[in-house]
Amino acid sequence: MSNSSPLPTSRIQPSTDDIKYSLYIKAFQNPTASVAFLSQLFEQQNSRFPLSLREDFCGTAAICTNWVESDPQRTAMGVDVDPEPLAWCCDHLAPQLEPTQRERLELVCVDVLEVASQPTDLILAFNCSFCVFKGRNRLKAYFRNCHSTLVDDGMLVLELYAGPEAQMVGVDRVQCGDFVAVWEQASFNAVTHDALNFIHFENADGSRLQKAFVYDWRLWTPVELTETLLECGFKEARVYRKQTIISGQFSISESSHADVPDYWELFIVGIR
Repeated sequence: MSNSSPLPTSRIQPSTDDIKYSLYIKAFQNPTASVAFLSQLFEQQNSRFPLSLREDFCGTAAICTNWVESDPQRTAMGVDVDPEPLAWCCDHLAPQLEPTQRERLELVCVDVLEVASQPTDLILAFNCSFCVFKGRNRLKAYFRNCHSTLVDDGMLVLELYAGPEAQMVGVDRVQCGDFVAVWEQASFNAVTHDALNFIHFENADGSRLQKAFVYDWRLWTPVELTETLLECGFKEARVYRKQTIISGQFSISESSHADVPDYWELFIVGIR
């Protein structure tokens, strides 16, 4: 399937930091809702059930593991250049899968610009992860890689945040059970759209996990992304506003023109 070895790979070593990854999943991810959303979006577009998924910048590959659990025919590839979160998946998430489910999960430790895979129904880059590409040439190289490895009716789904508030320095605190997740936008350059962001965690015992995650991004705008997707061969590029999670599913609305609040979350979808 790829240019690297399937789960487990020789580059994936035992995880050295368990806490931050489990806290991240609880605070910022809902793998069940993500899989339901992706399935619904794909079926609405193509009138068929998606079976293959590639999760780029996958981290712990939590969405991948939920994907292979959701249907006995589904396969998933998780791609990340950092071996540590992949190791965490091997230690904590993969053992929860049935043997036949683990056989349909592949973890690849490689740069997403270098990954090769069989034609895939869906490729996703959630949590603004593709914003590590600060230059248009590297962003185009990534989009072209995705376009070349999607099936004829395949889809690339990007997750982003936007709006005036997204360009401001500030802190957002979210209570998550017995801990608090702290999102800090430490700096933002209005000329280059460079953004430096941190995630901290505060535990009930008063301890704090400072700078558990650090993101040095260029915050791309929706119009930049849709135009670049079209330049890279995608036949359509759509914007969907993410609203709420209701009964385990995302509530979204397509937004070709919208008056939006100071901060909003969205999906950019490239249709091959």
